[in-house]
Amino acid sequence: MNESKIEQIKQYWEDKALELGQDRRATTPDYWLREIEISHLSRIIGEYDRDLHILDIGCGNGYSTLQLLKQHPRHRYCGGDYSESMLLAAKKNAQEIDSSLQEHIQFKQLDVLQLSSQSSLFDIIISDRCLINLPESNAQWKAIDQIYRLLKPGGEYIAIENFMGGQNGMNTQRENIGLPPIPVRWHNCYFVEDEFIQYCSRDFKILEFLPISSTYYLLTRVVYSKQCQNDNREPDYDNDIYQIATQLPELGDFGPIKLARMKKISSIDEMEQTDE
Repeated sequence: MNESKIEQIKQYWEDKALELGQDRRATTPDYWLREIEISHLSRIIGEYDRDLHILDIGCGNGYSTLQLLKQHPRHRYCGGDYSESMLLAAKKNAQEIDSSLQEHIQFKQLDVLQLSSQSSLFDIIISDRCLINLPESNAQWKAIDQIYRLLKPGGEYIAIENFMGGQNGMNTQRENIGLPPIPVRWHNCYFVEDEFIQYCSRDFKILEFLPISSTYYLLTRVVYSKQCQNDNREPDYDNDIYQIATQLPELGDFGPIKLARMKKISSIDEMEQTDE
């Protein structure tokens, strides 16, 4: 495992936290995209009529975690991140919510590669663009194994991560209208859809696999970017097109960010039922 690259990526997020702190742009400048992610997470959590213990691993400054808490206050939440500066910002953000909610959430330093040392088990574990910040697939598979061990029997893992199929689909459309491809950033390692599903299917039943960013990216990274090119100006994340794009359904495969909803398989009987 490339320990040096892991430390470089960690330092990148430390620097981002020091630069942006409590700002909702701390983990991505595309803050409207985060609202799509939160909406889907909220939908899934809202299906439960019992109290849940939820872990958001790679929570950054806690923006998404706290939005989920506000929407579903009956549950207990834990936000975990390996960046001390991100966690400091998360704790400051938590201090600004209603005091009645603060007892339902904690933020603590956690490394997704060392989760099995934790004593608590969770009903739901979320990774929202967390595993793509591991430098290679072997580290990502290890992280998924760690998440599996920390889930209660029948618990759910919700992975919102980046995938090369959607990335390539977006770049094909950009190239069709004379735009350069958007590269994968140096600190990211995107999954390949088939490899991800094949690996996760060993221990999980795949409940959903959705291209949640497809229409959004088609409008913002293709249509709007072409308009900006024609006008000789840089794209602006505050442009109204970003908010409008959040209101449309997912169509096609033109965005890298996808949601995989998976149920932990914890017995031979469950495995046999999955095969039926």
